[in-house]
Amino acid sequence: MSVRKIDPPLHPGIALSLKLKITDLHTLFFPGLDFIPGRGIFIAYMALFLASCSQSPHISWSVKTGERVHSSATEFPDGTIVIGSDDFHLYAISPDGAVLWKKNIGSEIRSTPAVSKDALYFGSMDGFLYCMSFSGDVIWRADLESPIPGSPCILPNSNVVVAPQNGKVLCVTPDGQRRWTRDLGATVESSASANKSSLVFTTGGKSPGVVCLSHSGEQKWFFPTSGPIVSSPAFDHLDRILIGCLDHHLLCLNLQGKLVWTFKTDDEIHSSPVIDAEGNIYFGSLDTRFYKLNPEGKEQWSNFVGTPIRSSAALNSRGDIIVGAGNGDLLAFSRDGLILWKVHAEWEIHSSPLITSQGLVVVGSGDFRIYALQSGGLPRDGIWSQFRGGRTRTGLASN
Repeated sequence: MSVRKIDPPLHPGIALSLKLKITDLHTLFFPGLDFIPGRGIFIAYMALFLASCSQSPHISWSVKTGERVHSSATEFPDGTIVIGSDDFHLYAISPDGAVLWKKNIGSEIRSTPAVSKDALYFGSMDGFLYCMSFSGDVIWRADLESPIPGSPCILPNSNVVVAPQNGKVLCVTPDGQRRWTRDLGATVESSASANKSSLVFTTGGKSPGVVCLSHSGEQKWFFPTSGPIVSSPAFDHLDRILIGCLDHHLLCLNLQGKLVWTFKTDDEIHSSPVIDAEGNIYFGSLDTRFYKLNPEGKEQWSNFVGTPIRSSAALNSRGDIIVGAGNGDLLAFSRDGLILWKVHAEWEIHSSPLITSQGLVVVGSGDFRIYALQSGGLPRDGIWSQFRGGRTRTGLASN
């Protein structure tokens, strides 16, 4: 994995934060001279250049797997990082890159683990929902008889909900007892998300749309769409639901299932939106652009990156937005939409980056590796600032 710092630097806000006077830099680079033609332009460039030097990420470690990594990383309460791979293993890795344990479950793991206070839950592509201890022991598993590419959702009462590809939703207690089931009547390729009162799924097949259930499994409403959905829902600070669709649209729905607004891109949206504390929305599209919208659905900026984006972004405390791309780049954007740096893997990145409590950026790649970088920013506050809401990937909105 190679680091590519953008040169010239592309983050104009950094220069202001340095609070360097023109005369200070002039003295540094041209001592004894009182006047330099074009000095202001030169100094502005140099201020940006010096500031950008601190922006390049440091690659802390990588872990080799036996197959591609589609799963996204999750963080345990003690800082341990856990992530699945197509090599049938779930990996637990310390913050310094040591593999603490790995568990072979006999099937690909594309589901992103969800972590509660005392266990983790994930699905497998041979149709099992697993509950596992933090030491890697299987506590129980449930057979859903259909592949589970999506991630479990942990409700406020600690019950766990997951939908396999056949659309037959299962809700279980933390000890594995079945609470309820619900057949959505359509295929499911994404993960469920919840707030304090509702549980939202997206569907494909012959009945594409958005399904809202109560926490006890009763259907509240269904919003049909013109194409399938593989993006997982996100909740914003107003309890609105944001979803990307394969029909090129990002949808904003209210809790009653009514369309608030829609935003059109030029290709399918596989990426799930993330949302900052001000309600701004960030997502990528297969149209090779990365977007920022305001809470009203108006485009604030978009950046052409030249490759499809399926990964969901993560926001850090400095205001940077970090996302994976189809050409293997891990990109960092400024809050103004300019590219700060790129880190390149040898294969596409579908995994969504995790920003840990210690500021590590962890992401899986199609080149059979899990990477960790130190980029200088801690997780950002917000209701849905990372994929599945936050570092524990519960899929439960914090508002």
